[in-house]
Amino acid sequence: MKLTQIIKDNQAHWATTIVNKLEESEPWFKAADPNHRAWLTLITQRGINAFADWLNGVPNQFSTSSFFENEAPRDLALSINFEQIVSVTQKIFSFVENELVSLLNENEKLEVQVQLLRFSRDVAFATALAYARAAEARSAWDARLEAKIIDALIDQEDFSEIEINAAGLGWTEAKDIFAIVGRKPKKDSALAVAEIHRAARNQDLLTIAGVRGDMLIALISNSKNPESTARYFSARFGEGSLVYGRLVESFEKVSLSTREAIAGYLAKSAMSDQVRVISATELLPERAINSDPLAQAHLIEIYQQIKNVDPHWLKTLEVFFSVGGSLEATARNLHIHVNTVRYRFKGLQQAIGLSPTTPRDGYCLQVAISLGRLKED
Repeated sequence: MKLTQIIKDNQAHWATTIVNKLEESEPWFKAADPNHRAWLTLITQRGINAFADWLNGVPNQFSTSSFFENEAPRDLALSINFEQIVSVTQKIFSFVENELVSLLNENEKLEVQVQLLRFSRDVAFATALAYARAAEARSAWDARLEAKIIDALIDQEDFSEIEINAAGLGWTEAKDIFAIVGRKPKKDSALAVAEIHRAARNQDLLTIAGVRGDMLIALISNSKNPESTARYFSARFGEGSLVYGRLVESFEKVSLSTREAIAGYLAKSAMSDQVRVISATELLPERAINSDPLAQAHLIEIYQQIKNVDPHWLKTLEVFFSVGGSLEATARNLHIHVNTVRYRFKGLQQAIGLSPTTPRDGYCLQVAISLGRLKED
């Protein structure tokens, strides 16, 4: 057939011309490694040759994505995304169409355009299918890695293994990370995790999420404000309070935030005032009573700080709590002026961030003192 012979005779020249046009119009192509450009020249020739064979009745076996998967070097396949493959394919067939049309009469032009349209349609569907399969495979693999990371963090397994799995998700350089733990919504676990991911993408955040029992756990990266971010994600969790851990600067410290958030979630029912979103730090007393070693250590550290900074603070606090939180009664029992009590409490608040006259802070200080006494016993 004259048409197929024209295509066969010109495929090398056309491929070179197409590649030159790609260098002019596509910044990513111009910046590509020379070896990669050589491979892309080859794929262009393959596509043109496949069209000639197809005109002769040979079934279409050509797919740009299958070429990358099966023949091209792996680093080339990883460096070319779906949008770029579509661009390459489109330019190949647009150029071939223009070249052939210029050589044919009106009747032949229409036939070639119809055949090229059918062929390029087949290529497009084959490419899209291959990429869809790859995306599904990648999604399934990512889901398995996420589940392994969440399980390992909950079970406090060897962190080196967690880091290896996180690297597979591109999290080794993640910054500003914290954990959120709440009840799983009444839907399939995979769907609940997918909604967390969708919400994260909408805010340009990274996330690793998973389900354990009734808990939905999400690690969030690239957020500077854990509280507002946790509130944003709260609609994707089930009923009840969700607890967020501290913000850490790198992934190697993420287990600390996760352990805090999980401990807070397990102890949250001890709070009389249930709120939708709460920090694990606000649940220090409940976590300590529920045998969380991190919370107990933190409160014991507060006790030691109270003792070491000012020798009068501890005695003043103990009397203050024993008389029901009255500044005047505390002053009478200690034979000091009430303003001295106020002065001591102001210094304590400045040093440790807790005010004895605030009910919640007072409760925290009482638990800290009790734990400190036990530690000393």
